[in-house]
Amino acid sequence: MTVKETIDEIMGKVGEKTELKRAKVIKVKDGFVADYIHFGSKLGALIGMKGTLNEDSEKLGKSIAMQIVAMNPQSIDRSGISQEVIDKEKEIYLTVAKNENKPDKIAETIVNNKVERFYQDNCLLEQEYINEAGKSIKDLIAEFNKKNNNNLEVVDMVRFQLGAS
Repeated sequence: MTVKETIDEIMGKVGEKTELKRAKVIKVKDGFVADYIHFGSKLGALIGMKGTLNEDSEKLGKSIAMQIVAMNPQSIDRSGISQEVIDKEKEIYLTVAKNENKPDKIAETIVNNKVERFYQDNCLLEQEYINEAGKSIKDLIAEFNKKNNNNLEVVDMVRFQLGAS
């Protein structure tokens, strides 16, 4: 069935107008796609991972997809965040420091520390794993790869929320 036919079928069953507002195709050569749908089916994530698919790697992929749903990262790593976004963040942090009458050198240190924190909050690989305090997603994958003689790597991700555009 086509996407339109599927949507029409759903509309017929539920009796409500249904629209496809956004979609993303994730294809991973020499890898796999894992998913997580949150309870209630209003949040979900897909993650594309390079590496060998087996039961354990699929379980790890689902755990990382759950992380994406819970923590809503903007990108996989720092390269996915534009310099424009970082410059804007720096400007905000600097303005706050100046308003607090911080000396220039201290203000610069504060800005640098807050930018680092921004990366840790918004880059998937730098985020603290929701199921294990003190461990980043990057650490989780490295530990998994070492233990399982695998070479998993996150190559793509998407998070969808019902009603969001």
